[in-house]
Amino acid sequence: MMPSRRSIHRPLSLLPLLICFVAAPLPASAQFGGLIRKAAEKVGEKAADKATGAEDKVSPRVQGSELTDDALGRLLKGLGVTAEKMGQREALQAQLETQDKSARDLREPNEAAIRSWESARSTWSSCFDNQFSKLNRAHEGQAKVAMMKVMGDPKKAMAYSQMMQKYSTQQQEAMAAGDTIKLAAVQATLMRESYTMMGIDLSADSAKARTTCGAEPKKLAVMLKLEAIELQRDSLQVRVRDVETTAQTAGAQAAGMGLPEFALQREKAMTFLGSGNGGGMLTRDELNRLRAKRADLEKVKKAL
Repeated sequence: MMPSRRSIHRPLSLLPLLICFVAAPLPASAQFGGLIRKAAEKVGEKAADKATGAEDKVSPRVQGSELTDDALGRLLKGLGVTAEKMGQREALQAQLETQDKSARDLREPNEAAIRSWESARSTWSSCFDNQFSKLNRAHEGQAKVAMMKVMGDPKKAMAYSQMMQKYSTQQQEAMAAGDTIKLAAVQATLMRESYTMMGIDLSADSAKARTTCGAEPKKLAVMLKLEAIELQRDSLQVRVRDVETTAQTAGAQAAGMGLPEFALQREKAMTFLGSGNGGGMLTRDELNRLRAKRADLEKVKKAL
């Protein structure tokens, strides 16, 4: 018996319903179940990391010299010495903070006046530099001839060489200390004395330039105070750097290590305390040794 047309097409009437069922969003319970499954997978991954030690981020190779039990003991001794000396740095840094506050307290209420002076000083300086440079260029031919004469006289050439060496040393010292004021003063003195040796008086050029540009704007009293504070800050910063250097040197000596080795082993300790793992720098054995001495490392943390 042949099926009727109606019975043949009846299953097709279920297709829209099936499509709606497939496309419908999962109920909240099903979504929550998916989140639980993902969380469980993450826990499983972390457990696997712990099992394999992957989360410790250890290095397969020793970086530099190995941090053995003996080396770690000596490192702790050296760090103890360094930490003690670094206490001086904290006192100096406290003084720096006091100087910074004093500068802010002076500058803030006088900001408008200071900006006005700086603008006037910039305008005057631009005029003076242009005028002085013009006058200076007029001496170029004279300076070349004079320099040849100086170099042709052994005594004068020796004196010129000694002068250059003296001011070169002073410039290097100023740059090493970050003292831009001293550096500018040394360079100006070198230029003036060089020309004087060649028989050229730059003070006359300076006077002519000032006649054209007028008097240099006088510094405000508050600016003189700020400059004094800045000089004190520069001196304190030099002392901070000296303390840091001597502290590391003393620590290395106490540890019986050279400075490079002491710095390397100190960096390993810093890596461990900072991350709690090997940081890709420590081997498994080194990491285990540092973990065993964590309490001792915390005591000398000031040295790290």
